[in-house]
Amino acid sequence: MKEIFFVVEKKEKKMKFQVQTVAAITLLASGVSAFCPAPISTRPVSDLSMVQGDVDMGKKAAMSFMAASLIAVSSSTSILPVEPAFAAPTATTTEKTQKVDLKKLAPEERNKILAKQNLDLSEQTLKEYTKFATEAKAADAKASTALKAQEKIVAAAKKTVISDSDRLSAAKNQQMPKSAITELSIKAAQSKDILKTEEKKLADLAKTASKASSDLKSAEKGLSQSKDAIKNAKKKLEKAEKAYKDYTKKVQDQKKKEVELEKKAKAAAQKALQDEEKKVRALEAEQKRLASIKESSEKELEKKAKLLEAEKKALEKLKSTTK
Repeated sequence: MKEIFFVVEKKEKKMKFQVQTVAAITLLASGVSAFCPAPISTRPVSDLSMVQGDVDMGKKAAMSFMAASLIAVSSSTSILPVEPAFAAPTATTTEKTQKVDLKKLAPEERNKILAKQNLDLSEQTLKEYTKFATEAKAADAKASTALKAQEKIVAAAKKTVISDSDRLSAAKNQQMPKSAITELSIKAAQSKDILKTEEKKLADLAKTASKASSDLKSAEKGLSQSKDAIKNAKKKLEKAEKAYKDYTKKVQDQKKKEVELEKKAKAAAQKALQDEEKKVRALEAEQKRLASIKESSEKELEKKAKLLEAEKKALEKLKSTTK
């Protein structure tokens, strides 16, 4: 009986992820790990059931990534601490968020950054699920092909068993030589052993095909969930961007008001300074005027005093002459 072997080759792959978001880092720190599956090795059809292990690893990795994405996306709606209104916005952009302390940012900017990170994570999840689905589809097709081929082998083995059994029975009925009967008996036993072996292979391949089909359904479900997650993430990002835009406008308007108030304050201070300087100049002028008047008065007083002294002397003189 001719035996057919099917070799299922799978290229060694590693799914690598680069999650550049504080949300993803937080998830990793909290225990969401094992995003990257182990390499998928090449195995013959005799170990086809072991191929399922590679698919399982990819599935678990994709599921973990999907869970992280969904958790991260949902976290963007959490209530954030309220900060002072019109806080000065940071100059750091979303591309540099890994260097930003989110706690120091305004809630609107923090939400925008997290929403963008969640969208990036969801898109990366979709990408990895697409790879996983492609591999699962290929594994399902190969497992199905191997199963069908093995079914043919088992059917042929059954026919061989029946044929050898019929030939052995005929030899016994015809009372053929003992050596011929012994040879046919050995061949019939070998046919049965081969049938058992092929039936065992068929059972294993059936399990593998069933598992591959199940994994393919899981991958397709993951794809659908990833697409839904991206839609939700985009909506949340649009909402966060609008809130951030409104917040930025308020900050800019507030800054304009503050600038105007500062200008008015400076103008008022300048005017007050000028008024004060004017008052000082006026007081200085008045002081000079009064000083001048005082000096004139003192001179006039001195003249009057001398005149009075002269008049007193004249009076005394007159008094003395009249006695």
